[in-house]
Amino acid sequence: MDYGVPNGNNGETVIYASFLSNGNAAPISSTVGSFLTESNLCNVIAGHTPHGDCPTVIRSRGVRALTADTSYSEMGHKSEWGVDNRGAAVSEVLVGLDGSLAVHGILSNGSDIAYQIGGHARPRDAG
Repeated sequence: MDYGVPNGNNGETVIYASFLSNGNAAPISSTVGSFLTESNLCNVIAGHTPHGDCPTVIRSRGVRALTADTSYSEMGHKSEWGVDNRGAAVSEVLVGLDGSLAVHGILSNGSDIAYQIGGHARPRDAG
């Protein structure tokens, strides 16, 4: 079970990973980027790394990583059931069969967000 605990398995685990460094987006390592592109993967969608109030897209080494945990977007927000650190922020991430991404939602200040990122159709995908 060492692979399932923080810093277990010498820090090499797919269960605990982050595309953030000191709370900021960080490039994907060359080893991981090469493995993902050789495996014909163009998107990595991650959660459980709270930051900001809008999903973050990182383009690096031919891969897109999207982190979408906005659960700390409004620390101390009071709701009808108690303290809710998310506040009004909520987003939905849609992944198309061609690898395209569509994100829409509401920021913590109530503003709407919506953006799309085109797909990465590769020859092996088309068929």
